[in-house]
Amino acid sequence: MSLELDNIQSTVKTRFEDSKRVLSFEEYFDLCRKQPYRFTRNAAAYICDAIDFSGTEDVKVRRHQERRYTIFNHTSVESPTPLVGHEAVQQRLVKILRGFSHAGRADKLILMHGPNGSAKSSLVRILYDGIEDYSQREEGMAFSFSWVFPHDSYDRRTLGIGPKATENFADSYARLEQDQIGAIVRSELSENPLYLVPRTEREALFDSWLSSATSPAEHKRLEICRESFLRAELSHKNSLIFEALMNNYGGDISKVLRHVRVERLYLSTRLRKGLVTIEPQLAVDAGMRQVTLDRSLANLPASLQSLNLFQLEGHLIDGNRGMVEFNDLLKRPIEHFKYLLSTSETGTLSLGGILVFLDTVFIGSTNDRQLEAFREHPEYNSFKARIELVKVPYLLRFSEEEKIYLDTARKAAGSKEIVPHTTKLLALWAVAARLKKPLLKNKNALLSKVLESLSPIDKALIYNSGEVPESLSEEQRRELRGHIEELAAEHQRLPYYEGLLGPSARELKALLQITAQNDQFPTLSPNAIFAELRELVKRPQDFEYLRQESIGLYHNFEGLIEEVRKVWLDWVEEEMRESLDLEQNHQLREFLKNYVFHTTHHVRGEKIRNRVTGKSEDPDASLMKEFEQLAAVPSGASAEFRKNIIARLGAWSVDNSKRIMGDELPYVEIFPDLMEKLVGHFRESQNSKIRSMGALVLDLKEIEAVTEASSDAQQLSESRQMLMKVYKGLQERFGYGPKGAQEALVELIKARYV
Repeated sequence: MSLELDNIQSTVKTRFEDSKRVLSFEEYFDLCRKQPYRFTRNAAAYICDAIDFSGTEDVKVRRHQERRYTIFNHTSVESPTPLVGHEAVQQRLVKILRGFSHAGRADKLILMHGPNGSAKSSLVRILYDGIEDYSQREEGMAFSFSWVFPHDSYDRRTLGIGPKATENFADSYARLEQDQIGAIVRSELSENPLYLVPRTEREALFDSWLSSATSPAEHKRLEICRESFLRAELSHKNSLIFEALMNNYGGDISKVLRHVRVERLYLSTRLRKGLVTIEPQLAVDAGMRQVTLDRSLANLPASLQSLNLFQLEGHLIDGNRGMVEFNDLLKRPIEHFKYLLSTSETGTLSLGGILVFLDTVFIGSTNDRQLEAFREHPEYNSFKARIELVKVPYLLRFSEEEKIYLDTARKAAGSKEIVPHTTKLLALWAVAARLKKPLLKNKNALLSKVLESLSPIDKALIYNSGEVPESLSEEQRRELRGHIEELAAEHQRLPYYEGLLGPSARELKALLQITAQNDQFPTLSPNAIFAELRELVKRPQDFEYLRQESIGLYHNFEGLIEEVRKVWLDWVEEEMRESLDLEQNHQLREFLKNYVFHTTHHVRGEKIRNRVTGKSEDPDASLMKEFEQLAAVPSGASAEFRKNIIARLGAWSVDNSKRIMGDELPYVEIFPDLMEKLVGHFRESQNSKIRSMGALVLDLKEIEAVTEASSDAQQLSESRQMLMKVYKGLQERFGYGPKGAQEALVELIKARYV
């Protein structure tokens, strides 16, 4: 045997033994005594523990923090992409699961509803992956059991059918070699081995554990498990086997339990152990068959062969002790899932007169159209009390939406350049297309005016980061900032909520793939995306959201393409100017800071200490006058303008007292309108130079000549030097490729500088 193979075998064997995959009942019981909660918790508590094990993180949503459960960041081969966004959905789902856990069992069906492609199935799949990973950990240990019966040559006398075997397995048959085993009967429900303890003794056992709890928290956790743990019963088959063995051994339970092989329970989606997804179908979800007719079990003791043993099978059986998902539940006729009402409420299922106890969390998904139709059904009220609804809308933050497209874009592009902003702009269009016009009812006059002016792009930017339009006055901006969360929530209370209609990420991922294969475009770029979107919006017969009546730019899907294109050109222009070092934002920020400083002292009638001479001097009148000319302050209005500066500064200081750090105030944040005027004035003075450069940008031969002449840069004209600088800057500072840099520059110059 090779050294490598020997090491593998040794490692695997050690890991097998450390994982406690096979135990005798006595060994298992010792584990239970040390950590009783871990081995008495129900399925809902187990899932909550799996979620808590992964932990949480705070994510910034606009101007506040949201809790995200990091189990939904889980990735695997089957689920390479984590759940994007949906923090509110996670919180709602976890709240319901905690309610089940505290109640002792899951007595309702969780029904996730939302538009097609809103990540309902992805959420469950990723949750399954996280639970599966948790079951592999020590903290996630769970166990089931099988009955083991020795081969004819072993221990026949104890069953009254032969002489005593020479080998002694008095303690347990759990670790018999394969050739020593006559028959194994598995627990298809993956039942807790502790259910083998009769109920009366189980109750006394649990009470002793409860009284021995080492902390109030542990006592509370155990108390939560009490009802489900004491209520549970062995399955019909296991009860019959248990009773038959008790009769054979004259009530000696120690001899019964030596037939018990305790096995580690690893929850698995692929193996359908505790994590099951049921697709829409008309077949029943559980059934049974008689196993004592199975020739493979002919080696069972005669006393058991006389029993009518039935093996349970089906989706609900496989999913016991975990979670069962009903995908597109409402696509089934109601008659085919009526049984879920009583099953979820009572935790039991009747099969051929046999009552099956289930410990399962049921979760389903449906789209909102089917849910609306279901609400009209005469029996909906019967269902409603046994269902917990979880709304899963489309994402409304484009920075989150973009994450869905990044991997698809990389794979689809192949050797093509991906131009910066391509996926972000696609995400921005998707979110803007889902948004609804703000509601004006019950709003004050100022807020109504502001909301009336918001475009879908404005609203998308607000939802994404809390960024309010710079075109608004300071008073309007302040009013809008105070109502951002109200704006984000107002449509969510309505039947046709924001995020219900619009393009789905699934559809736009397909569009990305098609775009990448379009040979008319040498890159995967915003231009290529816009071209495909223009074709998409001509197909209202295929997409319901395209049939909405437009209200201004809201639901004007073709118009939104052009608006998103303007945003793209804004971003490219910023990058061009930064590449050319034309912005000089630092100097402009210093100019603004100095103006506020001198104005403050001027209005207060205070002197300023000259840092060079140390003398006290009057505020710099020429500096204030120059600034006010650039800010277009009307003649004779300087005094009022300066007082307003002081008032705005004071109002900001009151609202942000914790952020004041010495003299370093965020002047650009406090006076964004003034900064915008400075930038606009400065840019206008540079536009003639950019136009001269732009004439070269539109000439492909000029671009090639300039980029090849980098070594002789000093000999080039100013326009050619600018072109070379911006072309290199876009690539080195902003991640463009050669083709992408050229394409973006050409589009910008054609749109704004020709």
